[in-house]
Amino acid sequence: MRIGRVRSWETSVGCAARVCGLSLWALVSACGPGGDMSGGSSCPMDTPVSCPSGTPPSYADDVAPVIAARCGACHAPNGQEPSKLFGTYTQVFAQRTSVLGQLHACKMPPAGAPTLTSDERRVVLTWLVCGAPNN
Repeated sequence: MRIGRVRSWETSVGCAARVCGLSLWALVSACGPGGDMSGGSSCPMDTPVSCPSGTPPSYADDVAPVIAARCGACHAPNGQEPSKLFGTYTQVFAQRTSVLGQLHACKMPPAGAPTLTSDERRVVLTWLVCGAPNN
């Protein structure tokens, strides 16, 4: 009886790992060749696969200014997306998975809005991949 439970657990864990891996592959592949999701412009494949060694970007010093400048107008109480506020670390952290997906796939900022520079993308994407620390 115990061996059956262990095998069942191993099967469940293996299946969950495959689903997780497939989801990660889909996210990382979203902007591959032919996967341009930005409305015609090129979407760079610049999301780090893992957190680079060293200190991740600082939320207060590096990330918050980019979010305020590039996202703050829409993600504010009187903006286009008042249900998705980005005014504080806590608000951004609560939505970090969505922010990572949207930024990675070049869905944000929306068409017509100024895009992030390559350095701004690198900073925010690295911070998110590193777990979005409040540093």
